[in-house]
Amino acid sequence: MDPALATALVDGMTATPLGRGFLRTVVDEVLKSPAHVWRETLRGLLETDLRATLTGILVPTLVVWGDQDPILPREDQQTILDAVPDSRLLVYEGVGHVPYWEDPDRVLRDLAAFMADHA
Repeated sequence: MDPALATALVDGMTATPLGRGFLRTVVDEVLKSPAHVWRETLRGLLETDLRATLTGILVPTLVVWGDQDPILPREDQQTILDAVPDSRLLVYEGVGHVPYWEDPDRVLRDLAAFMADHA
């Protein structure tokens, strides 16, 4: 994969700018996988029947979504909520596709609270 393309893709996933060192680290990790792996991953995501896959989830599920996500719209989150019993949505305002990059402390707190509620 072209490093400039990888940088643009990673940088475009967030609503707030990433630190240059963090961005470089993520891009370096992305570049470790050959392009054919990314192509097949994307093809699999596009061809998979998400609803059928989700019906197999039978445990409490926390869905964390940034309302500035440039990749997955709110409708996709509703698909998860409709298919997975005992699922809950947390919307992070002003956050993009990767909330744990942009607000890791909040994600950790919310995940810990969710797990404590379902222990």
